[in-house]
Amino acid sequence: MKKTTTLRNLLSRPGAVVAPGVYDALGARVVQSVGFNAVYMTGNGAMASLLGKPDLALATMTEMVTRAHQIAACVDIPLICDADTGYGGLINVRRTVEEFEAAGVAGIHIEDQITQKRCGALGGVQLVSIEEASNRIETAANARRDSDFLIIARTDAKDVYGIDEAIHRVNQYLSAGADMAMVEGLTSLDEVKKVADSINGPLFFNIYERVREEAFSVKDLEAAGAKLIINCLTSTLYNAANLKKLYTEFKETGCTAKYAELMMPMSEYTDILGIERETSLTGSF
Repeated sequence: MKKTTTLRNLLSRPGAVVAPGVYDALGARVVQSVGFNAVYMTGNGAMASLLGKPDLALATMTEMVTRAHQIAACVDIPLICDADTGYGGLINVRRTVEEFEAAGVAGIHIEDQITQKRCGALGGVQLVSIEEASNRIETAANARRDSDFLIIARTDAKDVYGIDEAIHRVNQYLSAGADMAMVEGLTSLDEVKKVADSINGPLFFNIYERVREEAFSVKDLEAAGAKLIINCLTSTLYNAANLKKLYTEFKETGCTAKYAELMMPMSEYTDILGIERETSLTGSF
């Protein structure tokens, strides 16, 4: 079965679908190994991993599609990706859909920021008009060759104009052909419920743990009406924090013994990476 169809089937069932956020293929392998049914490629994290730079539209569409292909190719579960603003005008949006689809991705989200976008977590975002953003979504929906390829419309309007304008915008985008809507910046379950109850389609929600209270549980988000749940930056920020601790210790003491027992055993690591499959044709390496 195509991964696009698999994702559609998952979304047709009762309850929410959870797609943990990763920035590389190893992360996706881990997500699959612990039993999740879908995975998400973070734009911010992929940008940091690729370029070591902040999420300010610095990576090209080709660079992001290449990373998406690498992730999609190494797992059997469907992959959803951040596709920013579509990387340009409407002809760029069309090509963006074609390229992500050809890369084996099951769905993407496209946002209503200006082309020189900023990660929503950084603040200071600027939006295009509803009409321009709706044209992006309509173009994206018409560009897909596979009708099961998921088009998610994202708005960053909540922090700029308020939640009611955000709801108004995503309803317009759903009318333009989006399959699902995302309102960035919701900070309470009451806000999640308000949006879920007010939009004319399923809700895509990103867990962003700015504070402990915003680390909402899947159970509570599901009850509030979220249908597809990701945690965009969780693995990126967690791994960065722990890598800094590790190398600070190494720099200060010249030894990593303190962390030896916290490291994944090589046997488990190579098992997650599929060592048996990769060596089955040769018997050794």
